[in-house]
Amino acid sequence: NERDELKKLNEATSKKLASSLADIYKEEFVMFNGHNLLIKVVNNLSRDILINIMDALKVIHKDYIIVLIASNKDQLPICVALGESAIKDGLKAGVIVSTIAKTLQGSGGGRPDIAFGSGKDNSKIDELYSKLYEYKKRNVADLFALYKPNTNKC
Repeated sequence: NERDELKKLNEATSKKLASSLADIYKEEFVMFNGHNLLIKVVNNLSRDILINIMDALKVIHKDYIIVLIASNKDQLPICVALGESAIKDGLKAGVIVSTIAKTLQGSGGGRPDIAFGSGKDNSKIDELYSKLYEYKKRNVADLFALYKPNTNKC
């Protein structure tokens, strides 16, 4: 039926867009505390497209911290993914998403390796982006004070 065909076409178009954007964003990873970090705030993308971008980016580096936020008019989807090393070092994707979402007057959570959320207050996105950019320039330890190194390491 026509509706199903349109849905399939929309999904295929979304995946192509996500793949193209991932090709651009892959150059923006920076190294912090041994982790490949990408924090990206983009405009007018759906949660599904963010997830597709995240999935495409996760295969680029073995160890990663990926934080994607879309600044939309009514909703601010948030996606975070962490590699094994980041998790071993004490980071938790669910905690990061929850913290970002609270800043944006929303909610979220998830597993240690992947989490999703949504903010509601678009007026806070510039403030959040400025904070994230400053943290990115310093140290993963500053990322909302969520980095707790494993005390078993020498």
